[in-house]
Amino acid sequence: MSKMEKKDSDAENRAAALEDLEVQNIEELITKGKTKKKMDPRKKKKIIKRSILLGVIVIIVGFFIVSKVMSKNAGTMVTVVPVTKGDIDSTLDTSGTVKSEDSRTYFASAVTNIGTVDVSVGEVVTKGQTLATYDLVDLEAATKKEILQAQASAYEYQGTADEHAKAIQELSSAVTEITDYQIKIAACDAYIKQLEDSINDEIVKKRTDLQTRSYNLQRSSNNYSYQMNLPDTTMETRAALQKASLDISNEQAKISNDLAGLSDYKTKDKREDELLVAKKNASDLKYAYDEARGKQSKSEGAIQNSSRLKAAELNSEATQAVGTKAEMTLEIAKKGIVADFAGVVTSVDVVAGTPVVVGGKLLTIESNENVKVEIAASKYDLETLKLGQKATLTISGIEYEGTVSKINHVAVPNASGTPMVTVEVHVDNSDENIYLGIEAKVSIHTADAQGVLLAPLEAVNADNAGDFCYIVKDGVVARKPVKVGISSATSVEIKEGLAEGDQLITALPIGLAEGSKVTVMPVDAGITTESTTASGQ
Repeated sequence: MSKMEKKDSDAENRAAALEDLEVQNIEELITKGKTKKKMDPRKKKKIIKRSILLGVIVIIVGFFIVSKVMSKNAGTMVTVVPVTKGDIDSTLDTSGTVKSEDSRTYFASAVTNIGTVDVSVGEVVTKGQTLATYDLVDLEAATKKEILQAQASAYEYQGTADEHAKAIQELSSAVTEITDYQIKIAACDAYIKQLEDSINDEIVKKRTDLQTRSYNLQRSSNNYSYQMNLPDTTMETRAALQKASLDISNEQAKISNDLAGLSDYKTKDKREDELLVAKKNASDLKYAYDEARGKQSKSEGAIQNSSRLKAAELNSEATQAVGTKAEMTLEIAKKGIVADFAGVVTSVDVVAGTPVVVGGKLLTIESNENVKVEIAASKYDLETLKLGQKATLTISGIEYEGTVSKINHVAVPNASGTPMVTVEVHVDNSDENIYLGIEAKVSIHTADAQGVLLAPLEAVNADNAGDFCYIVKDGVVARKPVKVGISSATSVEIKEGLAEGDQLITALPIGLAEGSKVTVMPVDAGITTESTTASGQ
């Protein structure tokens, strides 16, 4: 007998002896149990467990011995499963957080105090429910003040506008009067000039005549003086010349008197009196004209600058708007803070009696009817995710239907620094059993295929050359390159490289390679419709 055969025989003998000993021990225990008192249940349970463990060890040792015996005549034993046809459903399984799709934060619409706060965080509210109220005492007083200021501003602007309109009217009247007086004054001045010209013409003619006569007399007097001074002038001639010169002097004196009296010259038709009346009328017209000019200047001063008048108008409109807004704010405040939709109160930032300003945060509600589950997807998950994909959601042990509604396009690093993209799954059939902020299990159906070749996930390998499987063909190991499709938690779709019924090695033992001789130990694969593993978030 060889050494190997002897070792196998010794092993078989040891196993048989161990088995006989175990059986004998069990029989003795049973016999003792019949003759002695009832065994303690905990001790009995330990004995049974020990017996089962020893039995398993015996079986394993026996299997090892049989394998050794068979290995003399056959290859290494391997476990295989057949390639089958079936349906496969690829899913992305992960978890996320339930959140609301509709959120409303309410802010203070007035400067006042909070009257009451009627809800608390976590409380479920209905559409139209009062959430909080305002203290209206100070707000009503402030609103009344704004309205009175608006009215005063309106009256002030109206007074300014009326004065402006009156000044424009007076200016127009003054301009008309000034124009009329200018025409009358011009006509009066023309008439006066006509009278003066006619009177002056007559006086001028009279003066001219007197001056001409005086001139002629002066020439005669000069001539007489010249003759008197001639040497050959006789005494009689000189005496006559002296008498003639004296007469001329008297005549000259009379002419001078007449010239001096021309300032008081009166025409025969008394045009001087008519001229005096005309000049008086002209003076009255000029006085009235000056008064009209004064009215014009005063009116021009009363007329507002167009820019200032427009500014006053806009200021009045602004105060009116403030008053109107104050009234509207008061009306809104009287209604209090009312829920726009049914939901859950997620924050309350004020308490009753506290003052608030416009824009101050009061509280927030989030809808519990329009809800979603937010998950974090890796770059590998994004390869299979698409909008509109259906999902199965498990929230508080209840299953819901979902639809991928949004895939964010900005990645944010998670706690470990891995960039993750937020994906939203809308809950299609939400109900009152859903609570915001809790964890939900998500299974997104990313792909499916029917009637395709399927291989166990552990039977598909990969290296630099691509995907491949090990199969048993004619009792030896063969490597088969494959083209895979979608995969589930247990199976992979085989598009090319294998045929239905091929014997796949699920785990190639160490030391075996392509071409090694093996013995097949078939296992029922049971490959049916499966789903994917959880996302690595």
